[in-house]
Amino acid sequence: MELEHPESLGAGPEGSAEGGGKRRRPEKRRGGTVEEEDDDESPSKRGHDESGIVTCRDLRLMLGQHMREMKEAWGTFGHRVAGVEKVTKGHDKELKAVHVRHKSLETKVQNIQAKGDATSRKTEELEGDIHKLKTKVEELAARPSGSGGPMEDNDMMLDPWADYLNKKKSGEEHNRGNGSAKEDGRALSEEDQRTLIVGGWLPDTRRAKIEEEAKTILEHDTIQPLIDAEKLVVFGPRRSFGMLRFQPRGDESPVDLKKRMWEVVSKIRGGKFALPSTQGEHGHGGKTAWASFLKTPEARRRSALCSLIRRVTMQLAGIGGDFKNDSAMSPESYGVDWGTGTIWNGELKLGSATHRKDNNRGDDFFQLPQGPLEEERSSMQVATWNLGGQTVDKVAAVDPCTDVFLVQKVARGDSGWKETETDSHFWLTHRRPDQWRGTGIGISNEVFDSVISRKQASRGMVALIKLRGRGKLILGSLHAHTGTTNRIYQQAAAEFMHEFSGKWRKHPCILSIDVNEAILWDCEGASHRTDIASGSTNLNYLCNQATAAGCRPVAPLLAQRGLPTHYLSSRH
Repeated sequence: MELEHPESLGAGPEGSAEGGGKRRRPEKRRGGTVEEEDDDESPSKRGHDESGIVTCRDLRLMLGQHMREMKEAWGTFGHRVAGVEKVTKGHDKELKAVHVRHKSLETKVQNIQAKGDATSRKTEELEGDIHKLKTKVEELAARPSGSGGPMEDNDMMLDPWADYLNKKKSGEEHNRGNGSAKEDGRALSEEDQRTLIVGGWLPDTRRAKIEEEAKTILEHDTIQPLIDAEKLVVFGPRRSFGMLRFQPRGDESPVDLKKRMWEVVSKIRGGKFALPSTQGEHGHGGKTAWASFLKTPEARRRSALCSLIRRVTMQLAGIGGDFKNDSAMSPESYGVDWGTGTIWNGELKLGSATHRKDNNRGDDFFQLPQGPLEEERSSMQVATWNLGGQTVDKVAAVDPCTDVFLVQKVARGDSGWKETETDSHFWLTHRRPDQWRGTGIGISNEVFDSVISRKQASRGMVALIKLRGRGKLILGSLHAHTGTTNRIYQQAAAEFMHEFSGKWRKHPCILSIDVNEAILWDCEGASHRTDIASGSTNLNYLCNQATAAGCRPVAPLLAQRGLPTHYLSSRH
């Protein structure tokens, strides 16, 4: 009897058995071995020698590397885009500037075109006017002389264009005969060359008075045959001189005319004709008349400079000091070169319009403008005061009419600069931290304008002040040491005087110094003014420093020289 193997039961070709047995598992699953079949066509059995397993980590690395490459590429691209944007912005600015310039140029071109059109129109109008004038001139020139009636003669005489052409033609011929024409403003006309200036009257004398007194001179027997005019020509209602015109007589040459004019000048000067309206001036007999040729503007300026210097010097000599120099108050003591504009008083040269500075002299040289001197405007009331610790408002209350106060030992307050305004004065004071009491200046509100500059020293202060109607003025106040060595005293004085060097030397200066030394005044010196006599070492040093700075001492009134200026603290 044959038995079947259990594995074959229910394992048909369709994978089922009649008896409903389980599905047959492969041998491998059951732990058995199955012989492998050589099937190269099966993908699961094909060899994979050149490939490996790709994990998620590998994918992340690949994606990260790819991302970095993309970022680097985009970064380079971004840099390029930024560079392009930068260049584009610069181009925008340049284009904007070009547009602005272009618009400005267009505006200028339009303005130039408008001006050109206006100029063209004016030129055409001028051409038409000139053509008309030329036509009229040709018609007038074509007319025979004496052929017309009275109306035509009047037209010929009243034609300004023909008169201008004739004068121009005659002027050109005269210039050719003389070589070259002189410069305008420096030459005299023919009429001025035949004119004399007769003067000697006081400034602002009435014209009628000048003509009346000059008539007596011109009618003199020695002068009347030499002149051609009956009276002087006076311009304006008030003058101090007049002009005498001359005319050629017959065949008289210019040289003969000059000789005749010189005779008149010498006759007037030699006649010593006194002017009644000037009695009381120039002594007691009055001034005498004088005559001179008419000068060019440059020569008049030089003469005016000499007259101004002499007049100012005489006025200053008359008002200064207790001892007056009589020689400086007399016009005859001054030597004047009117041609060069130079004036001397004895051996001293006071000024010149042409001479150069003498470098051997140690004093300064200034170029002064010309102008009138008004004594009332140039003078001021100046007072100096050692306050001894009082406030500045009390000083103004004591004497409110004084123009300038120069004070020392001002009441102690905050250190540094301080500006104070009272009802009558403006005050500028200063005190250093190591200084017990300060110094200051006070200017009346009527004359004060502004403070231009200011300087301070260890024992004083100076300021450059602008005054109304008087210009610039340096004001200073110094309180010298007391009870110290000579070295400390002299150092403080030198420091204070050093502030006046440089550009400040050209301004007038008024200083007040409490020297704390006994002063003796000498009235018999060679300078003819009151000076400080030789004193202590500190006083002599301070005077030398002040003299080197261009200052000179001014003595107080004679009645005040013997009064005490301070007392010791123990005597208070």
